[in-house]
Amino acid sequence: MRTPDPTGDDHAWERLAPWYVDHVRSGSENHRIARDLVLELAGPLDGRPAVLDVGCGEGHVARALAAAGADVTAVDASAGLLAAAAAHPSGARGRSPDYRRDDARTLATVGDGTIDGVVACLSLNDVDDLDAAVDAIDRVAAPGARAVVVIPHPCFEAPHGRWDDHGEHASPRWHRVVPDGYLRSRFWTSGLPGSVRGEAGNHHRPLGAYVDGFTSRGWACTALVEPDPKRALPPGTPNLLGLRFARG
Repeated sequence: MRTPDPTGDDHAWERLAPWYVDHVRSGSENHRIARDLVLELAGPLDGRPAVLDVGCGEGHVARALAAAGADVTAVDASAGLLAAAAAHPSGARGRSPDYRRDDARTLATVGDGTIDGVVACLSLNDVDDLDAAVDAIDRVAAPGARAVVVIPHPCFEAPHGRWDDHGEHASPRWHRVVPDGYLRSRFWTSGLPGSVRGEAGNHHRPLGAYVDGFTSRGWACTALVEPDPKRALPPGTPNLLGLRFARG
């Protein structure tokens, strides 16, 4: 998954790998919320379903899926992140994810129709060619498979968006300002050091790009969840978005 132009410039994510591992494992609230959202949307994983984690990073979601009962294959483009993932104790009912180096746009190490469930947690927004990635997911998914996608909320995490307080006294009124526009897809970096969007950037796309990417291939969107991070400005504004799709 992990390159600013995600599976193309591997060197950037290799450079960022140690920072990213520390960022996630030192208690990133955003990554915890994203992981919990994946588990909520995935539902029960009894019976060892074959689950593919696309863009697994340092493996925190893959480990959680395995602990919940799934037989997990986890892929990423970064050798450094995969090494960190493989070195981490799984604590997963005696089984560990099968980590593989792969390109999210091809999933060449995964066979056709072999996957019961696909998870892409904060990863498809790192892929430059969304159509290729969804094509690859569609190829490896078995009939009836489900896909769970978690992304930065495109409405509130739009390029260079900011909150402006136009309120008075004790009742502030917050306005989201998106100076570069919402509908135009493009790659951007926030410029904020110590944040994933600042260090690695993000491929912004409107919400419809993700929904249409799956539904145009015969998948049905069965859930859309906007978790309350309880720390955003203003309170109650989601900065993540979770989608679940079912393959026909």
